[in-house]
Amino acid sequence: MTKSTTKGQEIIQRLKDGQPLNEIKTVVAVSEDEWHKFSSKAYSIALTESKKERVSFRTKKHVSATSNEEILAILELNEQLADYALLLPIMSTMNDFKAIQPLALNLPSSENRIIQLIGLATMHPRLRVMQKKREI
Repeated sequence: MTKSTTKGQEIIQRLKDGQPLNEIKTVVAVSEDEWHKFSSKAYSIALTESKKERVSFRTKKHVSATSNEEILAILELNEQLADYALLLPIMSTMNDFKAIQPLALNLPSSENRIIQLIGLATMHPRLRVMQKKREI
């Protein structure tokens, strides 16, 4: 195992243990270049582990996970909508996404319909209850 990998794993473990980042930085790295190399490796290790965990979630019946392709499509849709000061609500379902995605191709003429769909998703009673609970 390389020194970067060892230090990267140490950074991850210290973060999991709740140690503050500035403290980890002083303990793990001597210079800024070392810190950059070690923290970069820690990020790479954590990303790989997250991807493995996501794949395992997709195989379990009781867990729902959005695929990476769907996530990229959602981000792309939000990029299109952002030009018109719109955004897909964070609690949107794939059905909401599929209803808005074709309309985004016809912007700005479809802007009113997209606003209606976003309004329906945002003001859905189940979601409004969750929003109100957070306000309290």
